[in-house]
Amino acid sequence: MSTAAVTTKKVSLDGLKRLAQKHLKPSSALRNLIMSEPDELPVQELGPKVELYAKLLDHELRASSVVTSETPKSNASQSKERRAKMRKG
Repeated sequence: MSTAAVTTKKVSLDGLKRLAQKHLKPSSALRNLIMSEPDELPVQELGPKVELYAKLLDHELRASSVVTSETPKSNASQSKERRAKMRKG
């Protein structure tokens, strides 16, 4: 009886790592967790990890500002900046 070679599909985390570096502060636990992952993960491992990443991101966003200034500003912030510019000139 021979054993068939089992191939495991892998998913690249390069895009996720770039996103974390660009949009999360260096102090973010989520950023550090994502950056510590291997560059590729077996598909079977991705689902539970994404669920964990989502929960951690939600927690960090509620607890404090872990998002860098490169992320889009809220409409309220944009409106406030426009009013300040209009007053100046």
